[in-house]
Amino acid sequence: MSRLFFLPLLCLVQVLLMIDAIVVTALPAIAADLRVDEANLPWVGAAYLVAFGGFLVVGGRTGDLFGHRITLIAGLSLFTAASLLCGLADTPALLFAGRAAQGLGAAFASPAAFAMVTTRYPEGLARNRALSIWSAVGTAGTLAGSALGGVVADLAGWRWVFLINVPAAIVLLVAVVWLLPRDPARAPGRIDIGGALLLTCGAVSIVTAAVTAEDGVDLTVMLFAVAGAGLIAAFVVVERRVRQPIVRLGLLANPYVRVANLFTVLGVPTVHAVNWFSSFYMQNELGMSATQAGLGLIPASAVIVLLSTRSGAMAAKVGVRTMFLAAAAATACSLAALMFITEGGSYWTHVLPGVVLMGVSGGLSYAPSLIAATTGVPRDEQGLAGGMQNTSSQLGGAIGLALLNTVAVAAGGYGAAFMWALVLPALMAVCALTLPRRDTFPAAPGTLPAEHAAHR
Repeated sequence: MSRLFFLPLLCLVQVLLMIDAIVVTALPAIAADLRVDEANLPWVGAAYLVAFGGFLVVGGRTGDLFGHRITLIAGLSLFTAASLLCGLADTPALLFAGRAAQGLGAAFASPAAFAMVTTRYPEGLARNRALSIWSAVGTAGTLAGSALGGVVADLAGWRWVFLINVPAAIVLLVAVVWLLPRDPARAPGRIDIGGALLLTCGAVSIVTAAVTAEDGVDLTVMLFAVAGAGLIAAFVVVERRVRQPIVRLGLLANPYVRVANLFTVLGVPTVHAVNWFSSFYMQNELGMSATQAGLGLIPASAVIVLLSTRSGAMAAKVGVRTMFLAAAAATACSLAALMFITEGGSYWTHVLPGVVLMGVSGGLSYAPSLIAATTGVPRDEQGLAGGMQNTSSQLGGAIGLALLNTVAVAAGGYGAAFMWALVLPALMAVCALTLPRRDTFPAAPGTLPAEHAAHR
């Protein structure tokens, strides 16, 4: 299949999976129609996040062992069926189940599609360009979801927020089956069942603790958090002893993989905090509607899309370390600008500058983090690497936002949350400084070293 169609098709799959943000602005209509009480309404989103974040690594490794194309087809099929279930749900329980199934399908489809990109394009400029486009398109999908959710719900009803996925997914499924090359022959794979269960249960527990903590930390949150930490610790012990671990811990010996994941864990909470608190500020203090608040965040996404298309090439010239440091600086400036949001403020002076600066940070770091997380990684672990990176994003975002929300509630204002969040870009910079000034990516076993050094 020509590369002219290969990358656009996989990017369209990513758009479909990332457009999940469309659900947020439809929540009031869902609550009214299905009579979902205020305490349970957040689980319309949380059910998806728990399943998605909990199964990403397992989904990525499944693609490595059994084939990325077949895993993509299976995950996308489940996502399609789950979208239909959500659209037809007549009780909150059915809707929550459908959302969890959507997240599960996406957890297998997303890393499989990502791995098909990284295994198709060789390390260096070709992969950099592909991942720049991938990150820009993913952001565009999130942007489209935020903007379209309220419009679709208002014009056609909340059910079409989910049903609109079905025809689009069917078209993509047919295209994937007919156009994407079959998986190459490989030795039969074997999933480490014990490790998979420990990792999945641990991740699900941690994400559940994080999303539950948005309403305050109580005994339930603490129990989920402790259980999750214990299960992850047990997972590490088990993986050191089995012959075919689901996660080869030696992968983290690659400094770029290690730093890319840690940088993501620290950076994503700042993005979520800016989006979350700015949206609440625009609605509660500036009197904007949910749709207007969503449109108010578009400048950040637009900046991310524009910069992401060039950030891969920029990373090749100046190095991942420099890109990460610049992103950390932009993050710090964004949070500092938003510290001073007050009652009676203005969108143009109190919100827009910080939102745009966060867009600069994302645009400078998204593609380089994907490049660093996958360069030097063996071909048969690309799905795992993609799943790990996405898991870092999901866990970091959920945990970080929960902690910052707790700070905002305790301190009685968004400004305090932004002030405490300044710790994160400082730690991001420390992480970046552990990388060499000149990129010398380790070669994947069985390949030549990547010609990816930065020249200054």
